[in-house]
Amino acid sequence: MHIIIIPTILAIPILVAIIGTLIYMPFYRKKINTRLSEFKESNTNDNKPVMTPIKIFVIYLISCVITIALIIIISVNIANSEPKNEPYFCMKAQDGPSLLDRYEPGETIPGYTLKSTIKETNVEIYFYVNQSIESYDFFPNGIIAVKYTGSDEQYAGIKVLLNNFKDMNCSGSYSYGGTVSDNSKKNKWLTFDTDNFYGDISLTACIMKKSALTDKTKDVNTIDQKVDITFNLGKELSKTK
Repeated sequence: MHIIIIPTILAIPILVAIIGTLIYMPFYRKKINTRLSEFKESNTNDNKPVMTPIKIFVIYLISCVITIALIIIISVNIANSEPKNEPYFCMKAQDGPSLLDRYEPGETIPGYTLKSTIKETNVEIYFYVNQSIESYDFFPNGIIAVKYTGSDEQYAGIKVLLNNFKDMNCSGSYSYGGTVSDNSKKNKWLTFDTDNFYGDISLTACIMKKSALTDKTKDVNTIDQKVDITFNLGKELSKTK
């Protein structure tokens, strides 16, 4: 497309200059003939020089180039000054009964594509992306699944922290998620929705273990392991959104 547009734009000033010069030619010939007649009769010519067609061509060409350049500059400035939609990013923890409970992290989830897999000691992390933009209003844009693969009896659950999210137009950070009180629940499901957000999100999956502390003023669970995760939603969602 650009290969066609650029030569067209470059040809416009030349075309305008040629047309303008052709229109000027009859007046130029008439003026020259008049000058010649006056010179033959009086043998003198005090009139100012007549502008040649070449000068007219150059004037038209330069004027047209300047005009097109100004139009392009003004159009670009107007386009850049138009208000853009505010980026939106929202993540939810599926701690209660959820439709996702019927799946195991890593399994195929209808309507979603498994984009990334991270496997560390005692933990696996899976990142799914919605395949169809038409279903964004009804289903989450993406799913993050964190699975505990260890066998420690002191396991108390998984806590996920959203460390930061950064886009061209917004950034921020806050803690998210919570410990899972049910030891048998080894999976942590999180869903997220975005709109006009194509930046990075940074998460930390924390493996929680029961603490031997009896002081009720302190957290009965402690962080035993941390796994940092970073997803670029621009790259992951670009094929679906």
